[in-house]
Amino acid sequence: MIKNLFLITLLSLSASIAHSELYIGAKGGVMSISNDMPFDDATSIGILLGANIQNSGLAIEGELTTTVSAAEHKTNSNTELDIYTLAIYGVYRSSGDFYFKGKGGLVYEYLNISGFVLPLEGEDLGLSLGAGGGFRINDNATLELEYTIIESDIDYISLGINFAF
Repeated sequence: MIKNLFLITLLSLSASIAHSELYIGAKGGVMSISNDMPFDDATSIGILLGANIQNSGLAIEGELTTTVSAAEHKTNSNTELDIYTLAIYGVYRSSGDFYFKGKGGLVYEYLNISGFVLPLEGEDLGLSLGAGGGFRINDNATLELEYTIIESDIDYISLGINFAF
């Protein structure tokens, strides 16, 4: 499943490379866990590879995130939740130095709960939506603040930097 999603991402990006500007980015933030789940929030980092479609405000992004500080269980500190995601998004950025960003796409998520007698794992493929804003530092660098819905119980609030090449 991960291999297929990764191949779809690469094919989508390569199809738009002829008329695009490539960029790479890094982000970090909080995977906010719903109060319905007995876990605190996790800290995650991510990388992305994107392609702007020339002069349109549209882009395609592939994104990978992983937890660097697992979400601890609220009553059992020996039990932790790790979250990994792989996604492909269609993205829109408005014009100007300060801009709006909206995105939607498919996300594969893998959850791993450790610390129980038997480890628990789960995975899912679903729709993901996000919105945020950014600042164009110059023609080749941007800062972005985003809110992304990973699933109904998990949101990702991140700050990132992108570099065009």
